[in-house]
Amino acid sequence: MSVRLSDMDSPSGKRAVISGPSGTLTLWYSYETVIGFQDGNLPRVVSENLWSTTTGKHLNAISIKKDRIKRAEFERLLAAVMAKHIK
Repeated sequence: MSVRLSDMDSPSGKRAVISGPSGTLTLWYSYETVIGFQDGNLPRVVSENLWSTTTGKHLNAISIKKDRIKRAEFERLLAAVMAKHIK
């Protein structure tokens, strides 16, 4: 398994790409919170904004507002994809 970490538009926004036997998982972070993910070539999944203006900017960098989902649903989907990739 390999992990690559890179900055987004600011030091508080990060992207982690995890590659392993189950494929590639990309996670987008604002500060220490996962705000979006993409499992391989499947569509990107992004949380609604429940936080600060800065997190809103990070969300805008990876999605458009109408495509974001409720945080509870996001966390459920993230847990499922994490279970697939992180064993």
